[in-house]
Amino acid sequence: MYPFHQSKPDFYNRTFVSFGGEHKMRPMLHNSTDAYVITPATYKEDCDEVGLTFNDQEWTNYVLFCYYAPPYVFRLVPNFGTVKGGTNVTVIGANFKDKPNIRCKFGGKIVPGHFINSSSVWCITPQGNHTGYVDFGLAIVGDDFSGDNIRYLYTEVPIV
Repeated sequence: MYPFHQSKPDFYNRTFVSFGGEHKMRPMLHNSTDAYVITPATYKEDCDEVGLTFNDQEWTNYVLFCYYAPPYVFRLVPNFGTVKGGTNVTVIGANFKDKPNIRCKFGGKIVPGHFINSSSVWCITPQGNHTGYVDFGLAIVGDDFSGDNIRYLYTEVPIV
């Protein structure tokens, strides 16, 4: 038995990723187990089967890749609350989806989000580390947080 060796230039020239059988493109090979590719542009929310070949003949089992419109955050109501947390905040925006793992991020702290409709999500603020502004982010799918430069203001707890 002799070891098989494939020279990198030929290996690269015959490596492709296919999206839905229509788009065949070369990936960026990171190492022997990782390849990266920029997805084809689309204006529709849809799912495509994605496959990989190293010899331009035999393809891996296809996996499903889904495109979705990214969420846009327009504002928070209210956009301030005390550092003790616990403020119920409504996130106003567009392209929100009813997914099981919606998350809101206040500064570096992540809390569950709850779908209301395609333009509203609510979440409860976590305890803040200090007074002042923190960046806000919303993730509908995975770890893609979008906040569109929205900030939340933590204020002092009032003394009564």
